[in-house]
Amino acid sequence: MSRPEPMELGITVPAGKPGADIFLAPSCQAANMISNFDAALVHKWISNCRSNHQGCALNMTNATPTRLIEVFDAQGSPSARLIVADQTEGHKDYAALSYCWGQNNHSLTTTTNIDDLVEQIDVSNLPKTYRDAIEVCHGVGLRYLWIDALCIIQDDGGHDKRIELTKMHLYYRNATLTIVASMANNVHDGFIYQTDIFNTTRSLDYIQKTLPLLCTVPIYTPKEDHFTVTLEAGISRHLPCRDPVNARAWCLQERLMSPRTLHFATPTGLTMMCETEERHNERLFYSRVAWSGVCRSMFKPSVHHYSLGETEPAMLLAESWLDLVNDYCARKMTDPDDKLIAISSLAYEYGTKHGQQLGTYVAGHWSNFLAHSLGWEANHGPKPAPAAERAPSWSWAAVEGALYMPISKRSQPEACRLRVINYEATAVHEENPFGPVRSGSIRVRSKFKGSAWFARYETIAGKTARDGSEEYQRFSSCFIQGDANPRGRKLHRAVPDSSECIPSITKPVAAVYLLVLYDDLDSTDRNGLHNIDVTCLVLQHVEEAVFRRIGIIEDLWVEKEKYLLWKELEVVLV
Repeated sequence: MSRPEPMELGITVPAGKPGADIFLAPSCQAANMISNFDAALVHKWISNCRSNHQGCALNMTNATPTRLIEVFDAQGSPSARLIVADQTEGHKDYAALSYCWGQNNHSLTTTTNIDDLVEQIDVSNLPKTYRDAIEVCHGVGLRYLWIDALCIIQDDGGHDKRIELTKMHLYYRNATLTIVASMANNVHDGFIYQTDIFNTTRSLDYIQKTLPLLCTVPIYTPKEDHFTVTLEAGISRHLPCRDPVNARAWCLQERLMSPRTLHFATPTGLTMMCETEERHNERLFYSRVAWSGVCRSMFKPSVHHYSLGETEPAMLLAESWLDLVNDYCARKMTDPDDKLIAISSLAYEYGTKHGQQLGTYVAGHWSNFLAHSLGWEANHGPKPAPAAERAPSWSWAAVEGALYMPISKRSQPEACRLRVINYEATAVHEENPFGPVRSGSIRVRSKFKGSAWFARYETIAGKTARDGSEEYQRFSSCFIQGDANPRGRKLHRAVPDSSECIPSITKPVAAVYLLVLYDDLDSTDRNGLHNIDVTCLVLQHVEEAVFRRIGIIEDLWVEKEKYLLWKELEVVLV
């Protein structure tokens, strides 16, 4: 019997009715020209937050960015120019922009044009996303704006970037508002729209008249309050997790560091999120529960949450870091060399607030949980290795693309058999220990065994042959020979870290070494043979007692008696 297709149901409650503070029905809008930016409404939201939300300002300091864009002068007249902020004057209220650069962004501050930009910025020549951000500042009365491409010098050999990137966590944390160009794929798309399209998000009365798939159900709260909600199907709704900005690596820390963000989510929809609540303009069709429970879960746990005086167990902090790394690695970045840079502000926050529990930051990992965090694997197939080495082989930052860290193993730290003896990582820039590294190594001790893995290739037929012939060979999987698992299989799948690690078609078998990370001494297969389920790092020999990681095998089944004979060795991973 096949499983039925899942159906997503929207939950709506008319405004003013019981339950409307939890599930909110969008209001019906007229069919005339509508803008997705309501300056008066946003100004009201910001004022309310600054006046009434004590938790939204706890992390802010008086620091101001080195440079800002002044979008109107002291008399309120529009006049954009780049200014060097006088730190002695105290904090300036400013907005920051979070957006996707995309390709062909030529609006940059350089050593040759900075003097001209200090004199005047020709707003008409700026890409639409920048112009829209300036419009928001005008609308809500913020005189200053911070945009990375214009406020950081881009062509001085990286000197200014190196200084400014170490301060970016402060720039977003101290911004009065972070403007998020959620739906813009690049700097030219913009995010403020005028539209005459009648909203797909209508009032409840309209929905009831036009959609047959409706029912009303009772809701009971823990306080025994009772009200009814309407379930509906088929309404077009916004999914923030699919926004282009949420696919950009840099934007993760920009979102998490900002105490107050304004999201331009659809051509008609607008929402503001702070540490206390979310507000939307009722032209964005999702309930507050849907936003908090589904989309905001991408960003938990909030680094601000931990600063409110609440203490978290060290393991939960380590787990939250790995969750952020998973989210981060699934995102895209223009420059692969930014892998450790674009998450450095979050690393700084974790290290500053929780360094005593987490330990030292080591190339994307925390020293107190270093062994625990080595069990990552490349997800969605191995990608080509970076053109230049940017992290030691054992670090997740050494590979491209998304990662997968098995929850089953992470939730059982007592099963971790690998012991870290010592570690070292040399930062590229001494002043930024949370940034890129020049080198790194860890000395570890665990069970160790020589082995071999082999690559399986499959024949692909059809007109898409890469070499012009009717068929070609494509990599399928890597395997390592072991003992029987509960299904009786003795070939166990291993995951290469990059495509360069895969044995070739002409030599599909390669010698490797296995270093035990986890084992499960209680595993027993269906035939009653006491076999051990082992997770191993797959290593390649470099020199005497020195190895580099090239993959991982999560479920290698080995007879217990054989496994106990594996030698325990001390080796160095580079």
